[in-house]
Amino acid sequence: MTRLPVLISADAEAQLIAIRSWWLSNRPAAPDLFDRELDAAVGVIGKAPSAFPVYRREGDDAVRRSLLPKSRYAVYFSVEPDHVTAREIAIVAAVVPEAAPARACTNIQ
Repeated sequence: MTRLPVLISADAEAQLIAIRSWWLSNRPAAPDLFDRELDAAVGVIGKAPSAFPVYRREGDDAVRRSLLPKSRYAVYFSVEPDHVTAREIAIVAAVVPEAAPARACTNIQ
């Protein structure tokens, strides 16, 4: 399978710079965790972008999401015939594996 180049939109680049700066200043125990997770995600996105389900639609564009579970960020991207565009990099409130089964709450009163 051919690997598609992953381009970063201007918005995603600005978000990336801010996130990286914050991460380096506030996570001294794991300063490179965000970058490692992002690099791994971009590698998989470029190799198999359709492996990620459509997260939302913006007009005619399908936006997919790749979670960065340890740093609690996500990359939102769209797929074109000859490239992938990372549109947004954002924090997610709680990262839950997408395939995790729903659990019944037994302590509701």
